[in-house]
Amino acid sequence: MLRIYLQRGKLGLWHFRLIEATPQRAQAFIDRYAPSFGTVRTVPPSDAKLVLVIGSGTIQVELCLVKALEVAGWRSIPVIVGPTTTEKAGILAYYSLLSATTVLSWQDYADPLTFHRDASRIVKQARSINEILSFHIGPVRVGGHAVSTARRGLGAGDLDFKSDAVRERLIDCLAQSMASAATAERLIQELQPSLILTDDTAYTPRGQILDTCAHAGIPVIRWYPAHKSNALMLKRYHAGNRDQDINSLSGASWRLMREMDWSKAQSEELQRELCLGYARKDWYNQDGSQFNKRQWDTDTIYNRLGLDRRKKTAIIFPHIAWDASFGRGQDLFASYDDWFIETVRAACANEELQWIIKIHPGHAGKRADSRRCADEEVTLRRRLGQLPKHVSIIPVRSEISTLSLFPIMDYCLTVRGTVGLEAACRGIPVLTGGTGRYDQRGFTIDSATVEQYLQRIAQLPDIPRLSAEQIELAERFAYGLLLRRPLPLSSLMTKQYDRKYSWEALTSPVEMKMQTREDWEQAPDLRAFAEWATQSDDEDFLMPPDMDSTHDDLRDWS
Repeated sequence: MLRIYLQRGKLGLWHFRLIEATPQRAQAFIDRYAPSFGTVRTVPPSDAKLVLVIGSGTIQVELCLVKALEVAGWRSIPVIVGPTTTEKAGILAYYSLLSATTVLSWQDYADPLTFHRDASRIVKQARSINEILSFHIGPVRVGGHAVSTARRGLGAGDLDFKSDAVRERLIDCLAQSMASAATAERLIQELQPSLILTDDTAYTPRGQILDTCAHAGIPVIRWYPAHKSNALMLKRYHAGNRDQDINSLSGASWRLMREMDWSKAQSEELQRELCLGYARKDWYNQDGSQFNKRQWDTDTIYNRLGLDRRKKTAIIFPHIAWDASFGRGQDLFASYDDWFIETVRAACANEELQWIIKIHPGHAGKRADSRRCADEEVTLRRRLGQLPKHVSIIPVRSEISTLSLFPIMDYCLTVRGTVGLEAACRGIPVLTGGTGRYDQRGFTIDSATVEQYLQRIAQLPDIPRLSAEQIELAERFAYGLLLRRPLPLSSLMTKQYDRKYSWEALTSPVEMKMQTREDWEQAPDLRAFAEWATQSDDEDFLMPPDMDSTHDDLRDWS
């Protein structure tokens, strides 16, 4: 049995990874569970299909997914990306539990210094960030991945191209991106994998690996925590969907959801799911964003925010400006920051409505992630100054839960945030500023140009609530995404963030249910993953009809 205690709000997911990768943690895990892994430790034949594991993610979960593929008869070669020498020792110890006979290090192949001169020339000749973004090497969007990685490293949604420090960072990131493109091509040619397994596709070098494999026709499977504890999202990427967010529905999945029988019971089940995550405080809580949030009644919300009940309310939900800022779809604006500033500027000009800006609560956990970033409040003060009285802000550390805002919300504005889907399921009109999640499905207001988008903000009071047909479309989409897409974990179980757990006190944050080979072979979650990964071409993992979707009760894991 496997239980993982993630103190994501306090430490951030990356800190969880670093702690998990220490040699002490690895050895404690190995001492306890080596016999279990040993029951399925075999040397697969040399002609077995190969999965290339792009490692250094959440190792203990990754180990079980890879072992499921090995049990299904595949070979595995892990590739370690980015850790320090100490962390690498811990990761290598973990990988000793696999049947893999080879473990590679990305750094042994990639040499950014080789590309530094060319990167410097490209950045110095460029007249804007857009020229960097448009720079490709073959099928690999090296410029886009470099800019995204630079934004994350600097904690900045907008890069000042005139700044020497920013340009130096861009040169380094572009050199790394170019080196990663060359390394990805070399590894793919040498190893000829049939499948890639990774927990990320957004930054260097994983973005370059995705582009290279998509062009070569090699599927890339990304896994990531779902919207709730004890579940994973799984998506198979190829050339046609590489800009789709992992939290989206493929065309085939969407057709299935549209054509399925729909009942009041399913609608009610979805509405419970939309509320339950907030009650459990684990709604997309990878960064502890729900930790201090509380549900307030409508009267309290109106009073706390100083709202006028006679006026309609529009709420702007900015993204974390530097987080996964490339490769999730096509944006109307040049950056999340530009979308945010222009949206707020338009809100300031529209006094018919009262406006709320809900700063993304994930900043609290991201800041604990060893980064110091200027959040959107700082950006507003720097670029717009004092806001008018009809525009107010809910700051990062406010106790107000997003769930409390839906009863007072008349309009929702986001680029592609999950909140847009939640709002549409409640009949609230949603203006999107980009593609890649749930746009173009018949229940959102999607603009083709910046001008059209800003004009719609000016005319927002004239936009009616969604029709019953539009609400049903939104519910069908959300049902597929939230109730059919996640893989519920039964042999791997993640516990929701809880501040009472201390990493220092946990000698082993993982417990495993599997003890014998039969346990591994019959584990329903691992079997479902392996069968989808190796026996289908479906983009989305969809939960099999005969598999129980509810694993929220942890009594069996105590």
